[in-house]
Amino acid sequence: MNVAEEAGMALAHVWETMVVLAEAGNDMVVDQQRLAPANGAGEIAKIAADLSALSRAAEVLAKLRDRT
Repeated sequence: MNVAEEAGMALAHVWETMVVLAEAGNDMVVDQQRLAPANGAGEIAKIAADLSALSRAAEVLAKLRDRT
């Protein structure tokens, strides 16, 4: 297996993780809006930070995957 193939496989896992986090974040936003607990915004910020890091990783992996 070459680097491009491995990057493509890793990219798929990163995207799956991003989808799970985004769905969790969406659920949390809806719940937080309704309940407005003190730590709600902080938890949402943590998810957003994780998504930001994962999106950068996805960008790098996509570039590696697309190299020929």
